[in-house]
Amino acid sequence: MLTLAVATLSTNIAANVVGPANSLASAFPRALDFRRGGLVAAVVGVLVCPWLLLDVYQAWLVSYSGLLGAVSGVLLTDYWLVRRTELDLAGLYRSHGPYTYHRGFNPDAMLAMAVGVAVVLLGKLVPGLEFLFSGAWFSGFAASAAVYLARTRRAAKP
Repeated sequence: MLTLAVATLSTNIAANVVGPANSLASAFPRALDFRRGGLVAAVVGVLVCPWLLLDVYQAWLVSYSGLLGAVSGVLLTDYWLVRRTELDLAGLYRSHGPYTYHRGFNPDAMLAMAVGVAVVLLGKLVPGLEFLFSGAWFSGFAASAAVYLARTRRAAKP
């Protein structure tokens, strides 16, 4: 685990310092070269204390992941389970094609997404269900995928 942590940190630090180092070296070419720009970026990065910023925004990030999970549940379920990876590419560009739905909105998808978000919010509001909010992406994904699959399967039956 230590090796994995060191590999992850060294890769991310090396990849994320290139942009700021180049920017600082370009902004102050007489005072900083790439190496000094990288050192300045590293010091500023530590002084900003990103771990403290993450604590401030963590609830917002978890909430946002619940929204993204609900959207992903609809998109992936539609592509993999409903359409079985078959898309009508020409139909994407027709005004009355297979993806027009009702005034440009898919009511089943909107309902499924709303249910996914509601499940995540339920985890925030009900103390016994906080695990739904803690794993917001997964709970939003599972709820919206289940509702969307049920709605589309019901609509497909004659």
